[in-house]
Amino acid sequence: MRVVPSLALFLSLYACAEGPREAAQMTCDLFEDTLCEGEARCRLVAGGQTRCVEPQSAPAQGCIPESCPPAHACVSVEGVLACRPICLLDGTQSCPLGGQCSYPVEGAPHLGVCSSPCRLADDCGFDATCAPSPATPYPICVGTGPAGVGDDCTDRRCNAGLACLRVTTPPRCYVLCERGSNDSCDGQGCPGAITSAESLGYCPLSDPDSP
Repeated sequence: MRVVPSLALFLSLYACAEGPREAAQMTCDLFEDTLCEGEARCRLVAGGQTRCVEPQSAPAQGCIPESCPPAHACVSVEGVLACRPICLLDGTQSCPLGGQCSYPVEGAPHLGVCSSPCRLADDCGFDATCAPSPATPYPICVGTGPAGVGDDCTDRRCNAGLACLRVTTPPRCYVLCERGSNDSCDGQGCPGAITSAESLGYCPLSDPDSP
């Protein structure tokens, strides 16, 4: 049994309709940040390019390239837009805090985006929930959607607290639980195991087609 990807694992960098406000220097080193003039800082923009941009405040939700800290990029991972650490896919620039360099950046095949682990009780912010990911061995914050318990999630995201799992065909939304707990799943414990997240399980569906 495996977790079903709800989105392709190929990321596009987010950019405003008008693009980032560029400073005089057009190319720079994302990890050194020393080639930009004045207050400008080196950031990744659309197309996987590095540009010197003037720092700006983040919008109310999400981010823009100019609002990210050093060596970060504004990208959407599993439906959640945020400033995330950038890494090198060859392993020479690793991820902080136990994260994994999991997602390649479109237009920059040597760069990856770090994903950070979360736990079921973590607050993932606006329209997001902590759930298993097909790209990492631990759960991460993913976007939520309209699909409820038992609903087909082939083309839709699941509600908060649920995960899209291919236990049967088609994949459906399951309630998540902590492995080893005794009071989950209406007293059944946590019988369903998730390969990509060993500490997590799922509650079997109550309909006749569930395992």
